[in-house]
Parts: sequence; C-alpha cells; structure tokens
Amino acid sequence: MADRKKSIPKVKEPVKVRLKDLRNGNKSVYLDCCQNGKRERGFLKLYIIPERTAADKEANSQTLKLANAIKAQRTVELQNAAHGFSMTGGRSKMNVLVYVKNIAEKNLSKPNLRERRLRRDWRINEEWRIRKTNAAGGKFPFVSDFDTFVKIRKKSIELLKEHRKYIITLRRF
Repeated sequence: MADRKKSIPKVKEPVKVRLKDLRNGNKSVYLDCCQNGKRERGFLKLYIIPERTAADKEANSQTLKLANAIKAQRTVELQNAAHGFSMTGGRSKMNVLVYVKNIAEKNLSKPNLRERRLRRDWRINEEWRIRKTNAAGGKFPFVSDFDTFVKIRKKSIELLKEHRKYIITLRRF
C-alpha cells in the first residue's frame, strides 16, 4: 500500500491578500473580500517591487506585513458586523442623530446619581420613620410619599443655603 499524505484542508477566509501585475514590473497589493456571494476588491496603494537588492527584499517584506495587518483588521470588522458587535474604532456609518438618540435613551433608562442618592435618602428616612413610629406606639407624623419627601428636601436645602448666606454676611460686619 502506498502511503498517502493527509491533505490539509484550505481555510476559507473572507479576506485574502492578492497581487496584481502592473506594466512597470511592480505588483499592486489588494484585498479580495468575499462575503455573502459578493466580491469586493480594496486596493491598498501598496506595491511590491522587483527584488534586486536586500533593501528591496526588506521593503517588500514590510509591505506584506502591513497588508496582512490590514487584512486581519478587515476580517475582524466583517465578523463583528456579521455577529452584531459594534465597532471599537474607526468610522461608523451610523447617523449622528440616531447615535445621540441611542445614547440619550440609554442614559434615561438608568437613574442618574442624584436620583439614586434621593432614593437612598428616602429609604434611610423610611427606616428611621418606622423605628420612631414603633418606638412612639404607632403615632409619629412624617412624610409618607417620595414626591413630598423630594419637595421638602429641596426646600430645606434652599433654606440652608439662605441661612449660610446670612451667616456669611454677619461675619463680614
């Protein structure tokens, strides 16, 4: 029996680096993107020159490294788009107004810091009111709803600010 070599299957890549021969002997480097049956060629304005010296060989090596880096970036972008991930950098094709609207909706859906602090203070005052009511035999007057609590708190803050201004003016004289 003859030993057969196991064939390694070729990996299907959505983006491939290809070379196009030019009339002057150079080769143009481009990306061949194939997705959903549509082919798109993106020319990178990178060129491979005929290798006559070691410097030419090094320049071609750097050009191919750059082309492969661009290929990897383009592959990640295509796969992110295919799986619904947002872009981490670069340009987006989203309309600015839609973007701002999305950000506003996200910010409105979660309470801001001031509202969280008000709710925390309300919870602390509710616990205190319950303790005092229980200690006073069930009769202790206090604010029973959150909106009234917010109004009273704002009014007390205004009164404190006015009192502070008054104290500061007294110190001047």
